[in-house]
Amino acid sequence: FLTAAHINRKLYFGKNKEFFFAINKLTFSDTHLYPEFTLGYSSLIKDDKFLKSIFKTGRTLKKTYQGKPLIEYTPLFRQHYRPAIHNDKNYVILSSQSNNVKEYISAKNGNKPVISDTNAYKKLKTYRSAPHHVIINVKQLINSIRNFYYFGAHHSKKYSSKTIEKDVMTLFAPFKSYKRIHIAFGKNEFKTGKLVLTD
Repeated sequence: FLTAAHINRKLYFGKNKEFFFAINKLTFSDTHLYPEFTLGYSSLIKDDKFLKSIFKTGRTLKKTYQGKPLIEYTPLFRQHYRPAIHNDKNYVILSSQSNNVKEYISAKNGNKPVISDTNAYKKLKTYRSAPHHVIINVKQLINSIRNFYYFGAHHSKKYSSKTIEKDVMTLFAPFKSYKRIHIAFGKNEFKTGKLVLTD
């Protein structure tokens, strides 16, 4: 992928290994299914080559949000994504939608809760310092599953919205009382990770 994008991994990323990938949600729009996602990574070069290797973009719009630089890209004709990028000192935050980058900036400025503020993080106790975390927003997960089935129903015609809600989505009813699933793992002193559910 990086070779096709003409990105030299060593020059672009150096020895840095810090990286995060967040699936924000799945959106069903105009008969298509679109995964919304955010990437964060260390880079020695602050440009948009990596972003443009993922998205087809239109005009570049340089803005500021809460005092921080933000670059948005207009979608091309009939393109769903409106990507954005933010250079945060040693990090680059890239997302399929500019609102996700704005949420990161807001959290960084202390105007929005972050992971360490959640009850799930507190319940992890010694696992809080684990290098790997998988955090699932239950409401978004359920909505994304629903959109996935609606996408399938639109193309296969084998089941309807009524059967999706009655036969499929009812299976997830027990999880609706929870807000977040948080899994932490990778600590050397513990062979297994820890999972917590919070309401």
